[in-house]
Amino acid sequence: PEFRGLGLATSVCSALVEEALRLCKFCILWVDRDNFAARRVYEKLGFKLTGHVLLGFKGRRIR
Repeated sequence: PEFRGLGLATSVCSALVEEALRLCKFCILWVDRDNFAARRVYEKLGFKLTGHVLLGFKGRRIR
């Protein structure tokens, strides 16, 4: 918590996305719908929500 709000996650993720796009044509990201802090970082980097996927095994949700 003491390092939140300093832009560290945004900086690290930005560098990772830049490198991924240098090596690949596109980048796909999966994130838990309840991980609002991560989703804010990804949205800052230009990611857009395009859908939802329910992950499960034998009828039970995987968390």
